[in-house]
Amino acid sequence: MKMTASLIQACDYYFSVHSERALKQLHDTLTTGFVGNAATRRGEAYEDYVNKTLIENGKFNLDIEQEAFEELRGTLQQEWIAPLTIHTRFGDFVFKGRTDYRRPDNSILYDLKTTKRFDEDSYHSKWQHTIYALAMGTPEFKYIVAEFVDNDSIVPVQIYKVTPELRSESALINKVEECVDFLSKTFKEDFENWAGGKIIKASTY
Repeated sequence: MKMTASLIQACDYYFSVHSERALKQLHDTLTTGFVGNAATRRGEAYEDYVNKTLIENGKFNLDIEQEAFEELRGTLQQEWIAPLTIHTRFGDFVFKGRTDYRRPDNSILYDLKTTKRFDEDSYHSKWQHTIYALAMGTPEFKYIVAEFVDNDSIVPVQIYKVTPELRSESALINKVEECVDFLSKTFKEDFENWAGGKIIKASTY
């Protein structure tokens, strides 16, 4: 069955705040899917600019960009990760996705993020880096985060680098099971439709 890092993150967010808004966001992930906005469109445009500059071996517009993105030169862009199958008590769940950048020797994966308010802790708490690193057998992952004054600007005011700790496969299995247990009770039909299979081993709290 299908599983994604974004759904795991939405579950984790709800578990941390237990608000109606977070629960609605989680349900929207299952029923509506991803809906773009000004911030995501800016993020896509900025990533296109970075990718084009790297491919053409060009010079970035800003000194902070030149310094931050120099280590991305020579990396491979937009590769599909090897599908990662997680075996749980609810059945098998498969993660898929694309890397932003990978060194040819597979020593490190990079992901480019854009934001209007940098919060380093939020990147350490993500599951994306663990999922992608496990899928690719890569020992290190780094977020490169460009911060902007608002959701529309395409000129960053600062660029940060975050190297989070990679969690174990067993930690990911536990998190997937926690999320599936909750989703199969709270949004059973929507979750099964989204995942593409019937949950037949749901436990009780």
